[in-house]
Amino acid sequence: MILYQLAKWMEERDLLQRTIRQGEGDTRLLLQQKEQVEAQLLAQANIWLAASTGFHEIISGEERGQSGL
Repeated sequence: MILYQLAKWMEERDLLQRTIRQGEGDTRLLLQQKEQVEAQLLAQANIWLAASTGFHEIISGEERGQSGL
């Protein structure tokens, strides 16, 4: 189920990126939605990393100096 959700988030992110590039719709809203999806992806990746390595301090992309995926 987790991999299914990850695949759906990636699909949504790709669709948002294509729509933004094509200039369709409200770009500001689309960028905000894309950032939310990327935050979900990053949060889930950090949870998996923490669980698989025993590392319990989850670091966000912004804390590492990354602005997005």
